[in-house]
Amino acid sequence: MSEIVNILAQFLDIIQAIITDHVLPQAGVGGSLEVHETENLKELVKFTVIFALGIAALFGLGLAMAAQKFAVKVDPRIEDVKGVLAGAHCGACGYPGCEQYAEAVVNDPNVPPNLCTPGGARAVEAVARITGKVAEASEPIFSRIMCQGSWS
Repeated sequence: MSEIVNILAQFLDIIQAIITDHVLPQAGVGGSLEVHETENLKELVKFTVIFALGIAALFGLGLAMAAQKFAVKVDPRIEDVKGVLAGAHCGACGYPGCEQYAEAVVNDPNVPPNLCTPGGARAVEAVARITGKVAEASEPIFSRIMCQGSWS
């Protein structure tokens, strides 16, 4: 930590040496300009850094407290179920996506664990194991095109 402070102090000394060769105008009382031969740049930067760090710490603490107060409690089994599903978000289970099906199968005892057809038997067994439900084999569902062409 002291090495960083030393490097920062050396950097500020170099910057101050560069700037002190130039006259820095300062706004004076009444709006007139005052000219100083030198400005203590190290003190100015030190005050600015301390002020900025103070504001950052204040906002950081505020955000941390808000995150604790407004945290949403989620059942970890939902994430586990979502992890073993196929992740296709196809809607074959009757839910809009895999996350909604995972929430339903964990929270509702009437939702069976075998609705994810893209996941197959592996997903059914894993969902049943995570939720504590019985894995039942489901009949495969096939789509059929019933179009007769122009013979409708």
